[in-house]
Amino acid sequence: MHTDTPTRNQMEKMLLEQAQANLRQKQCQHRKNLCRKIMELTKRKHAQVYISIELNGQHFILNTDSSGTWPLPEEQITPDDYQASTGTKLRQETIFKKSMEYSDICGANVHTIIYINNRYFTLYTNRKPPPMAEQLAYQYPLPVYLSPEDY
Repeated sequence: MHTDTPTRNQMEKMLLEQAQANLRQKQCQHRKNLCRKIMELTKRKHAQVYISIELNGQHFILNTDSSGTWPLPEEQITPDDYQASTGTKLRQETIFKKSMEYSDICGANVHTIIYINNRYFTLYTNRKPPPMAEQLAYQYPLPVYLSPEDY
């Protein structure tokens, strides 16, 4: 007798595929929210932000600096104590908080560099600096470069 009902293995496979699709959708939504917060900071406070997200071997990069010279080599970035207005500090802390949340929820390595008021502020969730562009050029899969116009 032939029936069109799926077997147990087929059902498990369908449920797993659905769960993976839901997870990818949530990761994408969290990434978009993080990038929107970054764009708010750059528009309101004239900051430059570089963020690199490594998720399952894939890199997503958003660079608000149009000169293409970011990120600078690690030895040129000297983080400084933050001494600016409260509004700017809160926005910066929000970016770092959202970066940490994304890292925790999605299991991603997030590298965030904020340049504002002639100071650099960095957050590396894996305690290592972001990979340089030369390193990413030879990595597969190739990085996905996001632009400010996407948000």
